[in-house]
Amino acid sequence: MCMLAIWTVTLWFLSASSPGSESAPKIPHLDKIAHFSYFLCGGAAFAAFLGLKWPECSRFLVFTMVSVVFCLIGRLDEYHQSFTPGRSANDIGDWIADCMGAVVGGLLVITILLPRMHKHVKKICEISKR
Repeated sequence: MCMLAIWTVTLWFLSASSPGSESAPKIPHLDKIAHFSYFLCGGAAFAAFLGLKWPECSRFLVFTMVSVVFCLIGRLDEYHQSFTPGRSANDIGDWIADCMGAVVGGLLVITILLPRMHKHVKKICEISKR
């Protein structure tokens, strides 16, 4: 949970900062890629936390929680940017990139990482019982 708090505080400071310099090279949709990537990491970390903390939770519940929490955080982030000079706030494209990044990150963890980790945890528990 501490990791989610650090991720959220970092997002807050990133959103409160002014955009990069105008002399930087123009790469189309770089902001969408940044939003997607940042939320992919956050969604993956949150899904891993939920899946490891409560292994009895269904994959669907973990997926739903990641989706709802991070889409809400993404929306609040867009609202927060409306108070920062020089930022384009309430950009639906940024919010969609946020949601999609979190969903993809959560799905990657739920389908690939958690099943493998649960299998290893079971092996470790069996070995420690001997």
